[in-house]
Amino acid sequence: NFFQNSNVSFFVRNDNHKQTGKNNTYKLNFDKKFTNFNLGFSYMNGLRNPTLYEMFGTDNYGYSGNRNLKPEKSNTYEIYSNVIINKNLSFSSRAFKANIKNNIEYISNKYHNDADNVDLNQSGINSKLNIKLKNTYIDLFSSFLSSKKENGNDQLRRPKKNYGLSFKKKVRNNIFGDLNFNLIYNHYGKHFDTHSSSFNTVELDSTDLVDLKVSKKLNSGNIFIKISNLLNETYQRPHGYNQENRVIKFGINF
Repeated sequence: NFFQNSNVSFFVRNDNHKQTGKNNTYKLNFDKKFTNFNLGFSYMNGLRNPTLYEMFGTDNYGYSGNRNLKPEKSNTYEIYSNVIINKNLSFSSRAFKANIKNNIEYISNKYHNDADNVDLNQSGINSKLNIKLKNTYIDLFSSFLSSKKENGNDQLRRPKKNYGLSFKKKVRNNIFGDLNFNLIYNHYGKHFDTHSSSFNTVELDSTDLVDLKVSKKLNSGNIFIKISNLLNETYQRPHGYNQENRVIKFGINF
């Protein structure tokens, strides 16, 4: 705390990987508080170690893993703010820009680190609006992403937009008493993926998922009913992997 109503933070991490060796990452953050809002800036560098499949996986079609892969490394710049409008309303937003080097790509039945010194670029903004009413909580959230390959095409499995809401309400029922009602809606936008059999790049349609949960508190826990994928949406994520249709669960937590 070098300045009034402000905070400077520095984080350091060391990873020692059996295949990729030692790597250091860190984050530097500055946060300033004002009367009804705060403003923050961050710089982060990070890494993604190759997966076990990328290093050691094999199949019947000629693919063999590459144990000499290096981790992908990134640099990210971020600005964020949280605004308290009044006791019932608040808004938060976070924007970022990042570049990725040594990106791992699939070429000729094998994964390789890209060696042309051209970075992958990503940028986006995430926002959230919190509404508090009597016995009711509503969160509206959205995410917009630009994620490009070296040739300018969209990266795989990264939709440009996601948005949704979370609705929580406490209700009084004459028969069951106090109940907690929770509804979550999530829109997962259109995106590109690799076809599971032809291996061509295909565009997958957006999905709209709704989950519903009703619970009641007990003396030492709660009892609940939960319906996942309420609208019975049929979708694959990633391509070739069917996800669950509508599922109804009953449970007791102690």
